[in-house]
Parts: sequence; C-alpha cells; structure tokens
Amino acid sequence: MEKLIELITEYKKTIATAVVGALLYFGKSYSPELFTSEFAESLEIPAGIIILFLLGRFTRMKTSDVELLEEVKGEDEKNQI
Repeated sequence: MEKLIELITEYKKTIATAVVGALLYFGKSYSPELFTSEFAESLEIPAGIIILFLLGRFTRMKTSDVELLEEVKGEDEKNQI
C-alpha cells in the first residue's frame, strides 16, 4: 500500500494527465452521438489541442528530480558566495 501511495505522490501530474487525456479521447469518440455533426466537428480542434498539451506534460520531470535539482542549485549558489 505504501508503494502505491508513493507512486501516486511521485507521478500525480502524470496520472491526472493520463486520466484527463483518456476522458477526452473516449469522449471525442462518442461526441457525434451526443451533439450535432457540425458541433462535433468544431470540437475536434480544441480537443486535439488539449490532448497535445496533456501529452506534452508527460515529458516533464518528476517532482523528486526537480527538488533534487533545486537543492543542488542552492548548494552551488552557496559555494559561489
């Protein structure tokens, strides 16, 4: 259970992005049934932009890596003074 909590804490942005991306992907598949065809076609561009934005977030660094880099950067600045 601790490993699962640790995994969720470490990759919370990635998990949230994956869930939203999956909802958008599957929602886009069923949008013609929910809306008129013209309105469904107009939703494709914003949905594509959102999906690309969310996929871009997968390339970001993990939280622990950012914290480690900030710590190293702080130590370097202290050593330069």
